[in-house]
Amino acid sequence: MKTWLPRLRRENARMTRERKHIVNQLPEIPYGIRPQVLLIGNGLNRPFGQTKGKANTDGILRAAWRETHDFMLPCRDAEPRHAFWDLTLPQQVVVATKDRVQTCMNTLAAAFQELAVPDEQAALIRKILDTGFDAILTTNYSLEFEKTVIPNYTPGKAYHRYRTTEKRKGTARQFGLYQCTELPYGGRPSLWHIHGTALRKDSLVMGQMYYGKLMAEAIARANVVNRDFRAAQQAHRGFRPKSWVDFFLIGDVHILGFSLELSETDLWWLLSYKRCAFREQTGAEVYFYTANEKSIAEEKRLLLDCYGVKVRRVDPPEGQQGNQWPRCYHTGIPSLALLEQKRKDEAYVRFYKDTCGLIAKTMETRRQVGEKKT
Repeated sequence: MKTWLPRLRRENARMTRERKHIVNQLPEIPYGIRPQVLLIGNGLNRPFGQTKGKANTDGILRAAWRETHDFMLPCRDAEPRHAFWDLTLPQQVVVATKDRVQTCMNTLAAAFQELAVPDEQAALIRKILDTGFDAILTTNYSLEFEKTVIPNYTPGKAYHRYRTTEKRKGTARQFGLYQCTELPYGGRPSLWHIHGTALRKDSLVMGQMYYGKLMAEAIARANVVNRDFRAAQQAHRGFRPKSWVDFFLIGDVHILGFSLELSETDLWWLLSYKRCAFREQTGAEVYFYTANEKSIAEEKRLLLDCYGVKVRRVDPPEGQQGNQWPRCYHTGIPSLALLEQKRKDEAYVRFYKDTCGLIAKTMETRRQVGEKKT
């Protein structure tokens, strides 16, 4: 028998024990403390590469459309604007593939993996992380956070940062309800791809069927959190989160770069449940950041008010008053179109940076209130 084999087995056993210890534990949230949670969406990618570069979201969608339709999908900024671009990203994928999402899941996952992170976007992501969130919930399939903070990023290094908080089978495992990525940055916040990640094609939530399955798992977890968190509160002890649902329900949630369309049934249900079951016992708030309150559709505003979501207006940069941000109309003159797009992108970036400052102030105030109560 080779002399190195027993040593290798012992080393593998040691690493397995350490990994089991790491992946099954997230830091406990002390009694009386509300975690600060960021919910962010595809708005983070909009100023960077939506219409630029070889691998971009719009290009992926238009390529999928070309495979299933007999005419070419117009570009996002073409006039008149095609109704396709007013759908949410998951709905766009469904329409582009004619609801044959499963047949092209490999292609879609590979394409989203290839999305590049420009230096300007990486700097903005670090600015967001510097705000000090305890958990980040992203609806994006792409990997902009991982590629920004994991040194010399590779898919293997991203897998190595996975943390599985509870071993599950079936749908909960498929959608990664109990799986996050520990970001090697600052306080090492947990990153949750709540609608799936391009690294695991089966996790992608696209279309009503997948949303229904995810919602069923989220409801089941919400009921468990309600029971366990209430017991922890009554005993004046901390609570150890296991899922993104936990953070959403018990923490202050800051919604940025995510339009929260009415089709996001899982999140609207959780907002309702949070108000009914958690608002009194936690005092947790939900903030929706926008550059222009008038841009929020009236039906959405009614629901936001109903669920106690606080709309926070962030003043746009000087000279950009009025519309949320200037739309890049097709001028027919490439140089002018590019200039207008550049101004639009810079306005978006400025909006995110200004919002980070407002969130940081809000978080500090909330933490001071929590310390006084304890």
